[in-house]
Amino acid sequence: MLTFRIGGMDCAEEVAVLKRELGPLVGGEERLTFDLMNGTMTVLAPVDPEKIIARVAKMGMSAALAGGEPADEHGGGSWRG
Repeated sequence: MLTFRIGGMDCAEEVAVLKRELGPLVGGEERLTFDLMNGTMTVLAPVDPEKIIARVAKMGMSAALAGGEPADEHGGGSWRG
C-alpha cells in the first residue's frame, strides 16, 4: 500500500480522472482510494511509485509519496469509488 499527496486534486471530477487513468496501471479502480480533505490517494496494490508520479503529472497534477501516513487517518473524510 502506497499513499501519495496529490497536488491539484480537490473535487470529484479530478478523482474520476485519476481513477480512469490510473486504474489500468494498478489492476483496477477498486485498488485506489481517495481522501479529498487531505489531498491524498492510496494505492492498494504493488506498483512502482515513479509510474504513478509520472502518470499523474501527465494529467496536470502532481504526486509525491506521503511518507507512509494512512490516507484515512482522520476517518470519515475518505471516499472510495
